[in-house]
Amino acid sequence: MFASRINKLALRIAKFKPCIKEHLACIVVRCKLFSSGMQRCPARNAANSAAHVEIRTVCLLEAVQHVFSEYGCTNLFVFPYCQIRYSETGHFQLRTGSRFFASYSLDRISTDMPYLLWDFDNTLAYRPGLWSQCLADLANAELPGLNLKREHLVPHLSSGFPWHTPDLEHHHLSTSDAWWRNLHPVLAASLVAGAGIDASLAFELAERVRAEYVNPGQWVVFADTEPTLTALSSSGWQHIVLSNHVPELPQLIAALGLERHFARILTSAALGYEKPHPLAFKAAVSGIPHREQVIMVGDSFVADYQGARAAGLDAVLVRNAHPDCKTALPDLHALVRHLQ
Repeated sequence: MFASRINKLALRIAKFKPCIKEHLACIVVRCKLFSSGMQRCPARNAANSAAHVEIRTVCLLEAVQHVFSEYGCTNLFVFPYCQIRYSETGHFQLRTGSRFFASYSLDRISTDMPYLLWDFDNTLAYRPGLWSQCLADLANAELPGLNLKREHLVPHLSSGFPWHTPDLEHHHLSTSDAWWRNLHPVLAASLVAGAGIDASLAFELAERVRAEYVNPGQWVVFADTEPTLTALSSSGWQHIVLSNHVPELPQLIAALGLERHFARILTSAALGYEKPHPLAFKAAVSGIPHREQVIMVGDSFVADYQGARAAGLDAVLVRNAHPDCKTALPDLHALVRHLQ
C-alpha cells in the first residue's frame, strides 16, 4: 500500500509539474509508517522513538528508488514524522525530526553467510601520497618551477577532514557536492600555509582535487587483493566495504574492477558516520543476523580494529601492527591462511 501510494503520487506530480525531471522535488505522502516488526510509529514524540521506525523491506526501497531515479527526487517525506533521503551513492537514510537514525542500501546481502568487512585505503588499494601528493601535483602543474613537495603540505592536512572527528555525525554532508564543498577550505588553507600560494588560486586548485583524487588511474590495487577476494569467496565468505572515504568510493571500486566481489559498499561520506563510530559498523552489518560471523579487516588499529571490537565484532589488523592487537597480519595472503 505504501509503495503504491508513493508511485501514484509521483505520477500525479510528474503530470502537473513536468519540470520535476530537471529539478529536485519532495514527495509528501499522508500515510502511516510501520517498521519491519509491524510496530506502529507513535503518533506523537516521533523524534524520540526512532528505534521503532525502521524500514527494512527491500521491495519498499526498490519502489522508493524507482521514484527517485525516475523523477529526480532526493527526498521523500512521510508526513509528518519521517523523512527518507536517497543519496546519489545509492543509500537510503531515514530520519525523524532532525536526527538520522538508520541507513540502508539495496545490495546482495545473504543472511546465512559469514562476512568480511573491508577497509579500502591501504587495505585493498592505495593512492600514492594521498591528499598531499594530489595537491602537490595540481599546484606544480599550475605553477611550473614551484617544485612543491608533498611533505610541505602534510602538516597542514592533519585536521579538517570528517574522519579527524569521528565522534561527530555529518549527515549534512551526505551528498557529494556538500561533502566536497566542506573540504575545499581545508585543502586551500594547506596550499596557502605550505606553499605560500595566493588564496584565490589555492581555492581554485582545491576545487580541482575532486576530479583528480578519484581518478582511478592514480590508484593502485594491491597485488594480493584480487586473489584474496576470489579465494575467500570460493571458501564461502561474502564481502562488504566499510571505509572512511570520499563519496565516489563505489564508483572508484567499480572502475578498479573490484565491484563484483562486494555485496555492499559503504563510504563514510554517504553514511554520515566515520569509523570507529559504532553506527558506522551498525550500518555495515544491517540485515546480517549473526554478528559472530562478521570480521573487520583493515590497517587502522583505532578505526578498524578497536572500532569493530567496540561494536561487538571480531577484527583483524593487516599491513600494520600494534602491541595491543592480538591478530595482526603482514598481508592478505596471511589473512587467507588465518581464515582457513
